[in-house]
Amino acid sequence: MKKINKALLLLLLSAFILRLLLAPFGTLRLDMNSWTGWATRLSSQPLSEFYNQWSDYLPGYLYVLWFLGNLQSLLGTSDLLFKMPGILADLGSGYLIYWLLRKKNLGERWALTGAAIYLFNPAVWANSALWGQVDGLSALIVMASLSFLAVQRYFWAVVILAPGFIIKPQTILLLPLVALVILREKKYRDLLLSATAFAGVIIAGFIPFWSSIPVQKFPA
Repeated sequence: MKKINKALLLLLLSAFILRLLLAPFGTLRLDMNSWTGWATRLSSQPLSEFYNQWSDYLPGYLYVLWFLGNLQSLLGTSDLLFKMPGILADLGSGYLIYWLLRKKNLGERWALTGAAIYLFNPAVWANSALWGQVDGLSALIVMASLSFLAVQRYFWAVVILAPGFIIKPQTILLLPLVALVILREKKYRDLLLSATAFAGVIIAGFIPFWSSIPVQKFPA
């Protein structure tokens, strides 16, 4: 087992080093400027004032940017700092792919192969390490939901999708599949509780920003 753990560690470390080497290149400057500007605003003023100025993002990723904004004041601004959430999310997804394949008793070789296919997929590392996008966070949340589903932790399989929704709304596309699995298992109580918690997490995510969220007014 120690040998297998070393193989997985080497795989994750190699994927991380690859991304560090690529991080200085290919940055989508328009988005990176948005990340750094929003992070500065978030760390220097109340969250409730954030949407008084332009932003086309839901609050989910803004909490990450708030954290990065505070780090930025200590470490200085760098592209790598703002690419790091996506890079670490890639590694987390790679690990969960490995874990899921092991859980399904496909063996170490297939588990490592599956993780490697994801980690070294050019579309994955280009998205995080080059362009500096955050789709990897959505992928990580989807993988986390599937992992909870695999071990019949139905409540968390649903609830974990809530922060995903307020980061990237597309994450919600997994919810019907998760709900169908829960219904098939006749875990109606779990579905009701998790749906309530799902809504609660989304509402809680918006509350700190509420006073500055623009509300569309329609004529009577």
